[in-house]
Amino acid sequence: MIQIIKECIKKSGGEEGGWSVLPSEARQFGDYSTNIAMVMAKKMRKSPVELAEYYAEKIKSQGAGFFEKVEVRNPGFINMWLSRAVLEGELKRIFTDNAKYGKQKTPYPQKINIEFISANPTSELTLGNARGAFLGDVLAEVLLWSGHAVIREYYINNASSSNQIRELGKTALQEGITYKNEYLDSILKKEAEKIEKIKKNHEGDSKETLYGEVGAYVARKIQKDNADFIEKGLGIHMDMWFSEESLYGEDGIQKLLSYIKDRELTYEKDGALWFKTKEYGDTEDRVLVRQNGEPTYFVSDIAYHLNKLKDRGFDTVIDILGTDHHGYAPRIKASLKALDIDPARVHFIINQLVRLKEGDKEVRMSKRRGVFITLRELVEDVGVNQARFFFLMRSPNTHLDFDMALAKEQSSNNPVFYVFYAYVRMGAILEKASEDISRGSYVLHDDNERDLVRVMIKFPDVILETANDYEVSRLTLYAHELATAFHKFYERERVISEDKEKTAHRLTLITCTRIVLNNLFAVMGLHAPEKL
Repeated sequence: MIQIIKECIKKSGGEEGGWSVLPSEARQFGDYSTNIAMVMAKKMRKSPVELAEYYAEKIKSQGAGFFEKVEVRNPGFINMWLSRAVLEGELKRIFTDNAKYGKQKTPYPQKINIEFISANPTSELTLGNARGAFLGDVLAEVLLWSGHAVIREYYINNASSSNQIRELGKTALQEGITYKNEYLDSILKKEAEKIEKIKKNHEGDSKETLYGEVGAYVARKIQKDNADFIEKGLGIHMDMWFSEESLYGEDGIQKLLSYIKDRELTYEKDGALWFKTKEYGDTEDRVLVRQNGEPTYFVSDIAYHLNKLKDRGFDTVIDILGTDHHGYAPRIKASLKALDIDPARVHFIINQLVRLKEGDKEVRMSKRRGVFITLRELVEDVGVNQARFFFLMRSPNTHLDFDMALAKEQSSNNPVFYVFYAYVRMGAILEKASEDISRGSYVLHDDNERDLVRVMIKFPDVILETANDYEVSRLTLYAHELATAFHKFYERERVISEDKEKTAHRLTLITCTRIVLNNLFAVMGLHAPEKL
C-alpha cells in the first residue's frame, strides 16, 4: 500500500529526496501520511503548508477513487484516507490470496546470505546466541517473503589449528580448565574410549597437535548436539553448515596471504605480517600472521567473506554477531575494500546483551545446576514460542531484559498470550458459526470494521519495511497491534446475529484477520495453539 501511495505522489510531481509515507498513528490523521512538503519546502522555496496544499490537490487528482479524503495539517503533513472501495478490495485480496497474502515480487531480487548463531563449538548455546538465532531466522523469512533468494548459514569455528580448539582439547585431556563444566564432562564421559584412541594415534606428536586433534573431535560432538537443538528445539533450519576447516583445504589460507602480499597491502613489523587496513577505513592496521608464523582469525574471516561474495556470488551478505564483535565490522569492510570488493554488500547486525529477570529480580544461575542458564534450559522453562517472541521484541542494538515470569504468565500482560488469545478467539468464533462464507462477503458497514481492515492491510508494508531496514522487532509490534484491533472490534460488535448478510460479512472479516495473523506467525516462526 505504501509503495502504491509513493507512486501516486511521484506522479503528482514529488521528487525523490528522503521523504516518507507512513501509516498514521490515529484515525483523525488518516490512514497514511507523508512529510514530503516539509522535506522539499526549502528546495522548492515555498512554505511547507503552501507546498503541502499543492501536493494534496495533485494527489487527489492522481488518486481519484483511491483516496476518500486528502487534507493538509500543520506544520505541513499531508494526511490521506483510503476509499471504502480500496479497503473492500484489499479485504477480498486477503481472502483470495490466503496463505500467500503478504508475499511480494521485488523487481530487483537478490541472492542473500545470512550467517547467524555460529557459536564456538566449545559448549552449549547461550542466551547471547538466542538473540541472533531468532533474529536471523525471522529476517531470512522476511527476505524470502519479499521475493529474494536467501540462504541461512551457520559458520562452524572448527579449524584444528585454532587456539580455542586446542584449548578445548587441552581441557578434554584434563590438562586445562578453560572450558571445564558439567556439560563438557558429560560429553567426555561418553567419548572417553574414542579420545584414548586419538591419544594413541598421536603418540610422539607435539602436545599442540594432540590438543588440536582431540579438540576437533570433541568440538564435532558439541557441534552436532547444538545443531540438533537448533533444528528440533528452536525450529530453525539451516540451509548451509559451513566449516572453517574447509577454508584451509588446498592451501586456501596461504594462497589468500600470497594474494594480499602481491597487491602490496602488507608490511612486516615486530616479526608479524600486518594488513594495511587503516588506509581503507579501519581504525588501525591488523595482524595477518603472528610472530610464531600462525595466521590470525582475521585471515580466515577474510577468506570466508571472499568465499561468500566471490566464489558463491551472493549479492548481499548479512552477519549477525554478538556484542563482543563490535570492532569486527570495520576491519572486514576495510579488507574487502582493499581487495576491490564493495564493502556495502556486507551488513553487520550486532546484538546487545541479554539479562534474565523474574519480575524485578535478576536471574543468573540455574536453580537446578547452579551455573549460568543455557538457551536450552530457558526454552524448556518458558516454551519456544515465548522465547522467540520475547527475544524479537527489542531492536538488536538495545539491551534486552527477558522476564521469565511474564513469559509464563497466562494473562493479557504477556504479549505472546495476548496475541495467541486473539488467534484462538477467532478460531472459536469460526467454529461456532454455521454460515457458508466460502465465497466471502466484503462490504464494510461501519468504522469499527474499517479500523480492523486498516490494520490488516498494513501486513505487506510491514514485511517490505522490515526487509529494507532489518528491524524485525517491528513484527512483534504489528502482532500486538493486530490483536488489539481484533479485541476492540470483538468487544464492540456482535459477529454472529440473526442478520445473515451481516454475519457472513463479519465472519469473512474474522477469517481475513486470522489469515493475516497466521501469515505473520509463519514469518515469525510461531506455532499458534488452537486452544489456550
